[in-house]
This record gives sequence, structure tokens and C-alpha cells, in this order.
Amino acid sequence: MLSFDRVLWKAYKLANKYLSRKASYVLVSAIELALPWRSAKPLVEATGTWDIGHALLSSPLYRPTTGLTPTTLCSTMSRHGSDKALYRHNYTLLYGPLLETRQAMTTRLFELGIGSIDPALPANMGSAGTPGASLRGWRDYLPQAQIFAADIDPAALLSEDRIQCYLCDQTDPAAIARMWSNAPLAAPFDVIIDDGMHEFHANRCFMENALHKLAPGGLFIVEDVKHSDLPEWAPFLQQQFAEDGAFDWSIVKLRHPFNVFDNNVVIVRHRLAR
Repeated sequence: MLSFDRVLWKAYKLANKYLSRKASYVLVSAIELALPWRSAKPLVEATGTWDIGHALLSSPLYRPTTGLTPTTLCSTMSRHGSDKALYRHNYTLLYGPLLETRQAMTTRLFELGIGSIDPALPANMGSAGTPGASLRGWRDYLPQAQIFAADIDPAALLSEDRIQCYLCDQTDPAAIARMWSNAPLAAPFDVIIDDGMHEFHANRCFMENALHKLAPGGLFIVEDVKHSDLPEWAPFLQQQFAEDGAFDWSIVKLRHPFNVFDNNVVIVRHRLAR
């Protein structure tokens, strides 16, 4: 039996045959919001030591109906073909309030996962994907930032204005350490994003070997956390930061018109001031 979320997903895919992706998403968003039992669902569910749900919902920058009122970052990421905005995910809903006031002061961003289209590799985007899409989006959105990235697929590495890429296997601590040994990666980062393998063991390995690169006041974000992996995250984060008062964390589930599979993020905030 199909869940209602899968029905909405199929409706979105069907609408895509006749409408643009944006128009299809707007249509499905409007259908969901028109249904009382759907619109009554929380816009954000967050657990952890950082009450990001309350902060987000009270922010004037938060726009819950992304398809109807896209943020600047939504439009920027969508223009470059990134799945962070609208459609499969709507993380730009969250990133707008988190990053808009940091735009001018963010000078270094690192993202793991450039976007491989190699079907032999796990977590590949498929042939329709656009490698480097979110990197170009970040470059546009953060005018003062140098954008650094890494991927396990050598074919995905690119070099463009303000974008530098490196090879890395996020499941191998030694490979992560070798990557950090590159001179341009020596300084800490204002934002670190794990958009790589999307498996708990891989995300955990990268966080354990990359969190020391986060600058005071910075954000470490893990994207596309599967619902099936959520039970493993809270115990890990509780243990990881039990005796370290420098960090707050939050597990965030964003409402989406049809994605209830992996529209979740983990965010760690370095509490210390710059």
C-alpha cells in the first residue's frame, strides 16, 4: 500500500512530464498545505542541545513554503542545479536563516561530496546530476568565501574561480588526514558540509576526523540523513560532546511535501566566539 508521501512523490513525478520542476514542486506543495492533517504537521522537528527549531521558526528569514516563496539561496542553488533547494530537498529553508547574517563574514567553506555521476560509486547522483552544482551556488551566495571541496571520484574534481577540490575517501581516517595536509586546507573553516556517502558509519568517520577543522563560531552540517539512521545519531552526539562545552548540536527534520526518507540534517555549532 502506498503511503501518502509516496502518492505526492508520484504526483510530482507525473507533473514533471507536463510542467517545469519548479511548477511541479509548487503544485505539490500547495496540495500538501491545503490538507488539514498535513498542514498541521510541525514545520521543523529538532532535538539536541541547540534548540534550532525555536530559533528557526522565530526567524523572519524562515519561509516554510519553499515552493511558493523561495529564498535567495533557494533560487541560487536551483539555478545551478543543486538538490539542496526545492524538489528532492529543501535545506535552503534552513540555511537561509542560518547563513544570511554570516554571508559577509564567511571566508572559508568546505563541502565533502562534489557530486559523482559514476554509477559504480555509492551515493552517486545519476547521469542527470550536475557535479559541482552546490559549490557554484555557495560561491555566488558567499561573495567573500573561498570554496573547498572533496570527493572520492577523481572525475568529479574541478578547478574554477574560488573553487578548489581534493580527493578523499570519507570512510578512511588516513585518507582524510592526507587531504587536510594540503596547504590550502590548513586554516579552519567557517562552514563544513558533509554531502558525501549518506551512511552513518561514513558520516561518523568524517565528523570524527574533520571537526577539529571547524573555526570558532562555525557550523558543521551533515546532509541527507536517512530516517533509518536517525536513532544512531543522538547517542553518538551525546557521547561525542558529553564533556565538551564548546559545541552544541541539533538533529533537524524539515517538513517536505513528499520526502520523508532523508530530508534530515545534523548540525554541530562551535559555540566559542571568533
